[in-house]
Amino acid sequence: MRIHAIQVYVSYSRKDQQLWKELKNHLIPLERKGLIALYDPNDQIGNVGREWQQAISSHLESAQLILLLISPYYIASEFLYNIEMKRAMQRCEVGEATVLPILLRPTYWQDEPFGTISPSPENHRPVTMWRKKGAAFLQVAIEIRKIVDQLLASPDTKIVNVWISERLNLPGEPLFAGETYTLNINMKQPGSFTSSIESEEGTKQPGSMQEGLDTSYNQNCNDLK
Repeated sequence: MRIHAIQVYVSYSRKDQQLWKELKNHLIPLERKGLIALYDPNDQIGNVGREWQQAISSHLESAQLILLLISPYYIASEFLYNIEMKRAMQRCEVGEATVLPILLRPTYWQDEPFGTISPSPENHRPVTMWRKKGAAFLQVAIEIRKIVDQLLASPDTKIVNVWISERLNLPGEPLFAGETYTLNINMKQPGSFTSSIESEEGTKQPGSMQEGLDTSYNQNCNDLK
């Protein structure tokens, strides 16, 4: 089955362009696989006239995933704040697009229109505050991959994170206690695990998900009931 790439709009300040380039390196594999198509409005910064504005508007309206790269520079920009961010949130609120705020630099963001959306990286720690920025960008890329997988999934599939409470022996490699796995669940048969699972390390394990997952499923997927 042919996969149609998720259209991703990247909204950021030119003063943060170097940070965006570092994040982009982590997203290239997704683009190479045809899972996403990135649109960077600053790639066409030489075109500052009507055509450039129309191109931005067109891509902002068609994007399925909109990344907001948050920094004080971003918040201070009238264009980014009042045009790109506000339109992104309008589309998000009506279910037309998914918005992911990414904290690049320390910023007071909690009272902003996107403040109700949990930002990346984890613990709301800006990328520049990490000892190793590469680790922060990797975590952001993993979060983006999860969103893309959800957008590409069929309406009958829900992707959830399952924490393994005990060692489980399944066909192939076993699952180990204390690890978190991404699990595709068929919502028409929520007790049936028929797809592969993927650990944080990315090891895919095929085969039917037997009774062994019931404990973890019941403990971690109550939101599916």
